[in-house]
Amino acid sequence: MDEKGNRIHASIGRSFIQRFKQEIKEMGLYIMKNFVVCPNNMKLKTKDHKFKLMFTHKTTVDEIHDPHFNMSIFKFRTYEQLSNPQEFDNTELFDVIGEIVSYEDVQSIKQDDNIRMYMNIEIQDYASNNLSATLWGDFVEQIKPYLNGSNDKHVVVVMQLVRVHRYREQYSVRNTWHTSKLWINSNLPQVVDFSSSIWKY
Repeated sequence: MDEKGNRIHASIGRSFIQRFKQEIKEMGLYIMKNFVVCPNNMKLKTKDHKFKLMFTHKTTVDEIHDPHFNMSIFKFRTYEQLSNPQEFDNTELFDVIGEIVSYEDVQSIKQDDNIRMYMNIEIQDYASNNLSATLWGDFVEQIKPYLNGSNDKHVVVVMQLVRVHRYREQYSVRNTWHTSKLWINSNLPQVVDFSSSIWKY
């Protein structure tokens, strides 16, 4: 993401992961140079940019500090947009925020030789619109401690880089196995703002 909020996907090949893992930290700010620019033909796109960047052995990464840089890490979709998914590219991953208002028991399904765990939840936005979501794998384990015995507690989630799912003309969102990230009752500014807009004391 640049200073204007424009985003582009970047990939690090397996042979370079250990090197750049030491140099790059989440939420850090860096000057990066010497990429290979390729068409963004990914099946699921983390960003809607038509190009993507590939790290090479010549890529350089230098950390900088700029307190005025706007680190806006989310690209939220409104629930209205998700109720009309023909309005956007359904190959693009996106972010949602909401309060969990209901949830079902954990279930499992066999896929190939693996047993996959999942949980269906309902989240609500600041305007009391509801959205169905399915949490898979690690997301289930992350959310369970917050839901057990939490009938009188608010649980606000941010789901980053999720995808839309269609079933019998109904639309919901779900996480991907290796890309999505989940924040639960975090102190992120977006969560603080969201919570203050829905909770009246």
